[in-house]
Amino acid sequence: MQFTITKDEFLRGLSRTQSVIEKKTTLPILSNVLIEAAGAAVTLVATDLEVGVRGMCEAEVGKEGSITVQAKKLYEICRELDSDVISFKAMPNDWVEIGGGNFSSKIVGLSAEDYPVLPSTEGAMEFTINGQILAEMIDKTQFAISTNETRYYLNGVFFVTVNGNLRMVATDGHRMALCEKELPAGIDATIDPGIIIPKKGVMELRKLLAEGEGDVVFGVKERNIFVRQGGTELIVRLIDGDYPDYEQVVPKKNDKIVTISRDKLFSALRRVSIMATELNKGVKVSLGRGSLEISCKNPNLGEAVEQVQANYEGAEMEIGFNARYILDALGVLNDEDVILEMADGLSPCTIKTPSDQGYLSVVMPMRLE
Repeated sequence: MQFTITKDEFLRGLSRTQSVIEKKTTLPILSNVLIEAAGAAVTLVATDLEVGVRGMCEAEVGKEGSITVQAKKLYEICRELDSDVISFKAMPNDWVEIGGGNFSSKIVGLSAEDYPVLPSTEGAMEFTINGQILAEMIDKTQFAISTNETRYYLNGVFFVTVNGNLRMVATDGHRMALCEKELPAGIDATIDPGIIIPKKGVMELRKLLAEGEGDVVFGVKERNIFVRQGGTELIVRLIDGDYPDYEQVVPKKNDKIVTISRDKLFSALRRVSIMATELNKGVKVSLGRGSLEISCKNPNLGEAVEQVQANYEGAEMEIGFNARYILDALGVLNDEDVILEMADGLSPCTIKTPSDQGYLSVVMPMRLE
């Protein structure tokens, strides 16, 4: 195998593989990137057996073939080359020679025959959707993904179609985020009873969507999803489990409604929560006519309090929250105002926006000493 390729093109392809490949693995070949040269392109493949990425790069192929090379070292070598063009040549005994300018290096590779084969996309249920819609849904939900490995089925986002709409849900048991978007007219997609995309897959999908604009192809086949954008394809193995009935978490009788500036609430929470303990970031929220007060008492540090003007005409009430959960929910919103809905000091709070009827976040209260 032999080819030449521009440095920028090769680095773009190699950079996609870096976060997919695990730093520590019991299978040495999983630290490698599979390089396949054919026609007028080079295909780069990386996988950790849960998430895989396949990308094509334009190249001048002198001799077709394939080999695997240690991904991190290959990327570091190519990044430091003082040349706009890189030459790549496979040698006997699975060695490869990399050159550029006055530099050349030989590094050991492994046979491509031993590299895992990525799942086939043939026969997948596919639909085309604007990538920015998927990106927004991910941004508004991924912060609530659980990291508790004992409840593995919460370690991702739940993706489902409901009444012709796409819906993403994430929860860690303390808070929940839900984002729903209408499918464009003419798109027939059914994901029912729903799939769970693992956190790493969600993060890699978000990176892929950030690389370009326009439509992407989203497909589901058995226990995998496939997302294609341009010359890059992402393959993610789904979490095998039953997602909990998240709709039961959404409060139905929250009659205390507060409309407040998102920026002012966000800033006040950040200031007051400085005084909170690192363990739980607990703050008290007190509602009164025309205002919302945030306070925190820490016996080892001191106390802080701030009052924020708000549109509220209900009865006085106090409730405790983990400030970080509220901040995370506010941080993904763009509206000037947010709507907080509560029932009492022991019930969950919902966070909504005036402009996006398909979004809501639920935060469980916490008991403060």
